[in-house]
Amino acid sequence: MTGEFTLDFPYGRLIREGEPADPVGPSRIRGRVSKLLTSVKGVGKEAVSAGAGWCAKGGHRLPVWATVPVLRLEDVEFQE
Repeated sequence: MTGEFTLDFPYGRLIREGEPADPVGPSRIRGRVSKLLTSVKGVGKEAVSAGAGWCAKGGHRLPVWATVPVLRLEDVEFQE
């Protein structure tokens, strides 16, 4: 195992002077898991929609919706 990851996300916001700024996305973050974890500076209180997916159980496929908290990351480079 290398400890490296690739995270694709549909949208995000830059933060300037402590305030939400320009939207970005779709984008990708790549790097080492340890660096990502140390760059988390805040976790939102409420879960937001992360999109649709599928769950298969017993040969049946069902649509599911994912929710995730908002993360505030600092010093992370992303690729558009």
